[in-house]
Amino acid sequence: MLTETDKDDEYKEVEFAVGITMVATTAVWRQYEPKVDVLQVESSLPDTMVPMAPVLKLTPEGVTFPAPIILRIPTCAGANKVFRSNDDSAWEEIREVKFAEDSCEVQLSHFCQVAITGDPRPLKALGFIPQ
Repeated sequence: MLTETDKDDEYKEVEFAVGITMVATTAVWRQYEPKVDVLQVESSLPDTMVPMAPVLKLTPEGVTFPAPIILRIPTCAGANKVFRSNDDSAWEEIREVKFAEDSCEVQLSHFCQVAITGDPRPLKALGFIPQ
């Protein structure tokens, strides 16, 4: 990933899981070794939040970076909000987010858990039951 000749102010992009990428300076990669974990079940999300992408845990938590890190995450159609966990174990909305058709890009200055949501919509299902 990093070589001895990489300059500390150069930006490097690393893919953690299918489509989940992080862009940070070489200095951040060397000093903090950022990691992304995909959480299987997130019970701390309020019932009103409909996850539209994997809920992520970014580490190291509690560290503020000298320059923002860019996180790119694939999403489902209809995703329109991004939330991060705060120190009180509550969720707060991140307003500076760029949404594309099937992904979003968010800048973070410190790590936490990240959840991408959308507005709940009722689904209609049509089925047939054999007699």
